[in-house]
Amino acid sequence: MAFYRVEFDGREIAPGIADRFDISLNEIWMSEKLQPYEKYVLHHELQEIKHRPYFDLEELKQVKGIGKQRFQILQAECWCL
Repeated sequence: MAFYRVEFDGREIAPGIADRFDISLNEIWMSEKLQPYEKYVLHHELQEIKHRPYFDLEELKQVKGIGKQRFQILQAECWCL
């Protein structure tokens, strides 16, 4: 598990779980199990941060294979949607 709270383009960006773990601004956290893959995880998180401000929620709803129930799970558990 890895998550963050950062400021990018003047906007604070963080998944909902960042509140649960009280992550401070400009921090990226990851579980110990991911440490052997740290550079890959950091690359992934930085790419996600880079694209999140421009993320279109309506576009996600149109992705084939993401039904209404799956979308609600993603919204509640995974992303700051």
